[in-house]
Amino acid sequence: MRPITERLSPLIKYLVISNGFIYAFYVVVKAARPLFEDRLMLGPRVLAGDFWQPLTSLFVHQDVISFLFNIFGLWWAGAEIERQVGTRRFVMMYLGIGVLANLVLVGWMLAFRVPVAAAGPGASVIAVYMAYGTIFDRTPARFFGALVLEARAITAIIMGFVILSDLAMRAWPHLVSHLVAMLAGYVLVGGRGEGLKRMWHSAHAKRVRRRYQVLEGGRRGTRPEDLN
Repeated sequence: MRPITERLSPLIKYLVISNGFIYAFYVVVKAARPLFEDRLMLGPRVLAGDFWQPLTSLFVHQDVISFLFNIFGLWWAGAEIERQVGTRRFVMMYLGIGVLANLVLVGWMLAFRVPVAAAGPGASVIAVYMAYGTIFDRTPARFFGALVLEARAITAIIMGFVILSDLAMRAWPHLVSHLVAMLAGYVLVGGRGEGLKRMWHSAHAKRVRRRYQVLEGGRRGTRPEDLN
């Protein structure tokens, strides 16, 4: 069990166990499903006063595929990000980005007057994957068995799968909320702003390259207009 338990910090272990217990309760106790679906999962009732749904929906699942995807993401990348950014910042990122993505769905319902449903911390886990790819970048990571890829390559594969799935199902509100989660996970990276710093340095480097050029037979750093 060591390869499994080594990836479980106390916080991630709590999240995995609590999500598993709540999902098992939803599956086994059929009489409780209406309560979960109407009052705890995100749905049209949020517009009628169930303002807690953007938060409570992060802890409930409705199908086994999303449950396995989220649990795997928490187990595989969650503890690593928590160690990098700290427990408090990880909790803020996990809950804050999840609620933000759900508020995007609420805004979609308000704007287009169509019902939208959501359950599970999928957006939060997407942000965790983005943070993982941003922090570890080119670091080799073991994904499945002997399969070793760069951290950013693993993140790109997962994000591509999420986007293609939303496009295939024409789940436009969920596509928008997932893109928001990806951007937030990249820019914030647990509240440290590392992604934002990278964006700034990348843009600054491009401006410097456009301004200064190396010309054959000329001086380094000379601009073309200075030669006229």
